[in-house]
Amino acid sequence: MERTRWNRERRRSSVGAGLTLSVAVAATLGTALYLVSTSLPYLVDAPTADPQFGAFNRCLISTLREPRAGFAVAPGGAKVAAYGASSVAVCDKSAPAADGGALPASLRFSFSGVTGAAFDFGGNLWLSAAQGPRPELWVMRSPTEPPRKVGEFAPVSLVGLPAGVAALDASGRLASFTVQGGPEYSALFRQTSGALLAANLDGTLLAVVTGSAAHVLRASDLSTVRLEDSCKAQFLWWLSSPTRALISCAEAGSTLLIDVATGSKQAASPLPHARSSLIPRLGAYVQGCDQLPCSAPPPKP
Repeated sequence: MERTRWNRERRRSSVGAGLTLSVAVAATLGTALYLVSTSLPYLVDAPTADPQFGAFNRCLISTLREPRAGFAVAPGGAKVAAYGASSVAVCDKSAPAADGGALPASLRFSFSGVTGAAFDFGGNLWLSAAQGPRPELWVMRSPTEPPRKVGEFAPVSLVGLPAGVAALDASGRLASFTVQGGPEYSALFRQTSGALLAANLDGTLLAVVTGSAAHVLRASDLSTVRLEDSCKAQFLWWLSSPTRALISCAEAGSTLLIDVATGSKQAASPLPHARSSLIPRLGAYVQGCDQLPCSAPPPKP
């Protein structure tokens, strides 16, 4: 992996160009969870009866009146978003509901071509949306503002960070952006088809799982903290301790428990349950059911 600090003059010019076009709906999925839901067996009423996300899911179902393609959960769990082919819905339990009732406040806006979403730690919604020949990065900072395009980047995956978002493109380039523009920092990975991006509990660390290795980076500047290539990493679960993670390996279903602070690693019991993601600042785990967020049991080493 190669890491570069962007030239300030080049960054200034690209930021200016990006800001004139504006940013779009984008993300704080908190730690920015960017998930498209997993196909899981569940009862028909499971998403709306979920103890953590039931009210959110009732809000999303009533607000987004089209087939859902994916969702995002904000760090801390105060907001969720879901998107379809032509629009995006956001439900916010920290805002007063229009009817003063049991559901979170909701917003729906027309925005086509969304392929991914994530919330940053500030509650901004980041979107990857292809409204032309390739996807572009957008951010939405306020319900009263339209999405604005940010920078010149074609993201295929997003994850929310404390200061903005990290986006990965099809070439394996990872770059960080703030609502002011960017990219701020970048890193390059050689194998990224189907790569996973995941932020830890406090948003200080970012994992990039490429299928051949798990890379742990500092969220602040995308510098390398640890490269775990002793197995073909397929998935990574951050744990409640910010420096510990479980890695699912391709080799005979093996699992590694790592601590990026101490450098330790040890074999762990294979995890039988479905893939899930830690919601930063909340500590709960989420998985997809019918393109909606549903609670997941915490992985146990």
